[in-house]
Amino acid sequence: MAMALQTGMLRCRACGGAYFGAGTKGRSAFYRYYACRNRQTKGTYGCTSKRVPAEDLEAAVIDDLLRTLSRSNLLPPLTSSEPSAPRSAGPSRTAIPTPSSSCFAS
Repeated sequence: MAMALQTGMLRCRACGGAYFGAGTKGRSAFYRYYACRNRQTKGTYGCTSKRVPAEDLEAAVIDDLLRTLSRSNLLPPLTSSEPSAPRSAGPSRTAIPTPSSSCFAS
């Protein structure tokens, strides 16, 4: 089974629980999905959210990441006639936004 990259990184909008990746074997294929941990462990008393197909969630994350990276002010141009500014000695940290999907908390 493929690794679920977003496990623990996304939060449920309904209850704030962590989403985790899982899968199940159907009649003809293996189906991957993400589900709220509270819903999985406590049932509908813990959370009312539904499972999300892994392909849909992962596509939303990739789309959001590409949209964020395409903003002109986030990354320096690949080629420039101006000399680049000296880099600081310490590492630079940039916050990455959460997916804009309506199923998840931001």
